[in-house]
Amino acid sequence: MGAKVRRFEIELNGRIEPVWGQRIRGVVWFHWRGQTYTAQDDEVRTRRGQGASGSSHSGQIQAPMPGKVTKVFANAGHEVAVGAPLVVMEAMKMEYTLVADISGRIEAVNCKAGDQVALHQLLIKIGETGATA
Repeated sequence: MGAKVRRFEIELNGRIEPVWGQRIRGVVWFHWRGQTYTAQDDEVRTRRGQGASGSSHSGQIQAPMPGKVTKVFANAGHEVAVGAPLVVMEAMKMEYTLVADISGRIEAVNCKAGDQVALHQLLIKIGETGATA
């Protein structure tokens, strides 16, 4: 008997957002804009480690939860734009596409299809290209 994927409405940054997630042992897990969150007792918090406000555009694409990498679109040295798909992974019977959170050059690809990855494991490192003056 597995948890079912359901549609939830979650308040994030003062806005109501529709998300797909799963309720597991009283906690709702959902993936939204490249990050995984949990919701419990009307509270939403990020699972990426540091505070949610300033850390979401780091170029460090991490596994949002333990799971299996099914596809890798990234190649070291290639340029990517914000939103470009980089990795597809499966976790908790859901499939997630992890996307570039900054534009830049891919510095490292630390996974391949078939890899089992841990929570917060660094999968892709993107370096910013050029500085804005």
